[in-house]
Amino acid sequence: MARGNVALAAVFNAVNTALCPFIVPFLFLWLTGIQLDVPLCAIILELVLIVFVPTVLGVSLRTGFTALFARHDSAYAGLGSILYLLILLAVVGPNAETILGYGWYAFV
Repeated sequence: MARGNVALAAVFNAVNTALCPFIVPFLFLWLTGIQLDVPLCAIILELVLIVFVPTVLGVSLRTGFTALFARHDSAYAGLGSILYLLILLAVVGPNAETILGYGWYAFV
């Protein structure tokens, strides 16, 4: 949809993330007939802390210290992959026994 436009893709991602807490409960009710009780304030706070704060921080650092960050552009992909792996391990690690208890269903 964004056709290689990174800024447009980021806007699409932000709009999608912002609308999810409002749309998903209605879709779940429509598709399953079960009403979800959604802690909307807690979800919005988490979204702000997880999406908005790092985005604003990254954009402000990148625009404020352009020369510093431009020198290390080649290292960002590897650093991002390592950070993603660490976050994944932090989430999966404590739940490994439960996940392995599902057997083959965990891989599906």
